[in-house]
Amino acid sequence: MPPGGSDITLGRIGGGLILLGIAALVYTSVIGADLIVPAILLGGGAAVVSVAGPRPLDARLTRAGLAFLAVGGLSVAVGLAIESTDAEMADLAPVLIAVATIPVGCLATGVSLARSSGFVRAVGAVVLSGLVLALIGEVIGLGSAGPPSAILLLGVAVTGVGLAGVGVLALGLTRLEGPARA
Repeated sequence: MPPGGSDITLGRIGGGLILLGIAALVYTSVIGADLIVPAILLGGGAAVVSVAGPRPLDARLTRAGLAFLAVGGLSVAVGLAIESTDAEMADLAPVLIAVATIPVGCLATGVSLARSSGFVRAVGAVVLSGLVLALIGEVIGLGSAGPPSAILLLGVAVTGVGLAGVGVLALGLTRLEGPARA
């Protein structure tokens, strides 16, 4: 760090946005509010980390996964924003984009991080576990008009915990390397 300089990097800002997005998602889920703000925070944070993420988030597959998550999150925000318009099927394209990109992004990010060790591997495993639970819950609830299955909700929650881990990694709050050398 340069003398008098700041230790804030774009990657850390992105990690902070991801954590704020997860917190906003939990808050809006509890009070039943709209999910536009959490989707923007998560999508924007994933976009920033995909471009400027620090180690161990600088692998190509991790960056690609985060870019897919960014596209998916921002597509959710766009879909929710135009949902209130009168145009029929206007929000179908963003929803289809989100449905396609979010699972691919979780898969790529989880696989990339799970190939590492320690806390990074645990984050990858949690993201992958959440994705598998969400997919199982979606298959179980396929065709039901009722509320989402408990397995689907658990999968989404576990994936959220994994993405919070990505935010922690981007902020550099884990000790991945030894002490700094002078």
